[in-house]
Amino acid sequence: MLKRWESDTYTNIGLDYDLKLLVVMANQTVIAETSAAANATLPGSAWNPPAAAKKQIPIAFKQAIERLLNDPKIIAALK
Repeated sequence: MLKRWESDTYTNIGLDYDLKLLVVMANQTVIAETSAAANATLPGSAWNPPAAAKKQIPIAFKQAIERLLNDPKIIAALK
C-alpha cells in the first residue's frame, strides 16, 4: 500500500514516503505486515536538479521496496 510518496527538488532532493506491505490470504486474513517510512534529503545537483532527481528517486524507491520485501515476517509468510 502506497500511503505517501512525495519528492521535491531544488538543489538537493527532499523525499517523504510512507509504505505498507500486507500479505493477505484468499479469505482476506492478514498474515503478515510491515511498513517503511522516511523523510530524507537525497543528494542533488546545483547544475541539473531534475536529472539528479530522475536518477536518485528510482534508487530510493527500489531500496524502500526491498526493505519491505526483505522483512523476515514477510519472507516467512510467503513460504
